Amino acid sequence: MEEKKKNEEAEIEESENKESENKESENKESENKEAEEAEEIEEAEETEKNDEIDKIDKSEKTEKTEKTEKIDKSHTMGKINEIEKIQKIEWDSGFSVDIKELDDLQQKMFALLNALIDLKDNNAETKNCTNMIAEIHDYSKYFFSREEDYMKKNGYPELNTHAREHRQFIKMTINFRRQVADDRDNLTDALIKTMRDWLVDHILTCDLLYVPFLRTNRFIKEYG
Repeated sequence: MEEKKKNEEAEIEESENKESENKESENKESENKEAEEAEEIEEAEETEKNDEIDKIDKSEKTEKTEKTEKIDKSHTMGKINEIEKIQKIEWDSGFSVDIKELDDLQQKMFALLNALIDLKDNNAETKNCTNMIAEIHDYSKYFFSREEDYMKKNGYPELNTHAREHRQFIKMTINFRRQVADDRDNLTDALIKTMRDWLVDHILTCDLLYVPFLRTNRFIKEYG
């Protein structure tokens, strides 16, 4: 009996020891797993952190590049503007409206604008500059009125629209003369270029539109 009791106690002890070992093993596995998970979380957080740093670095580099490009572009344009000077207008047959009187008036307008460029480049006195702008104003009124007379006589359908364009230029010259009268420094290349470009664009787009119409009318009157 006594031996049987000892055997039972030994079995119980052995069972308890195994159970204890199993618990320790499970605890170690749990601890290892938790450690692995913690390590994975740490790595993930580190990766996210590095990604954020990379994004910030890229963003900063992009902003820096854009700023540099803007500065370089601005510097380049500044150099171009310093070098570029307004060019005089040279009349050629490409401006012709096939009416000698109007072609002659065009050439006179070009000559007046070229004279204004000379006054500006030679630092002429304010009075001379304003007088030249006033002459451009007066001559443009005469030029446009003669052109409108041709269109009116031939029944050009876009006469009113065309005449409105003329009034824009006339108002422009009045405004520019006042600006230069207030301050001689207002006579800039940009101001003259505005008038020059308006006139060139008007002739090449608006004026050349009426050429086929007037030519057809002239043909009908001569041979119809």
